Amino acid sequence: MQSQQPQQPQQPQQPQPPPKKAQKPRYKFTEENLTNKEKGLQKLYQECTKFQIQGNATDDIRKLMNLCREWHFQLAPKFEFQYFLQKCQILGQKAPIRAFMSRIRKVHSGEMTWAEIERPTETFSDHEQNENPADQPDEGIDSSWKQLVSSVSEERKRKHSEEEINEDLKMAKIVEEENYI
Repeated sequence: MQSQQPQQPQQPQQPQPPPKKAQKPRYKFTEENLTNKEKGLQKLYQECTKFQIQGNATDDIRKLMNLCREWHFQLAPKFEFQYFLQKCQILGQKAPIRAFMSRIRKVHSGEMTWAEIERPTETFSDHEQNENPADQPDEGIDSSWKQLVSSVSEERKRKHSEEEINEDLKMAKIVEEENYI
């Protein structure tokens, strides 16, 4: 007879965790959403140009807010309205949106057409850069600070008497001395 080897006890198999479901990609609200021709700012502009003022300010504002809420729901239905407005404010500070808004203003004034606005351009034109001087690169903190101080002092000279200017200068010297000590 052959010798029997002792059988090793079988370990119970651990249950396999169920496979993870693939997550749907999250909706991202970006500049592209606001510049979208069918749903973006262009659509809001076109809807607002159709808006008629009836004369009752309360009803007119209510209708205008409803128009904005409808636009919000078409553009980003998963966001609450207040959050949507905050995102619009944040995105509105970015260069592509400012350039797009500048172009919409030009369409409104008759300087451009909608066909011209649809050209994809990523940067400001020279004229648009001049409209937004805050976007220009700074020459340095020192020069910016000097410009600010000189503009404030010029404004104060016009508004205040000599006595108030002298008091302000004394206070500025005291503060300056305290900071350097």
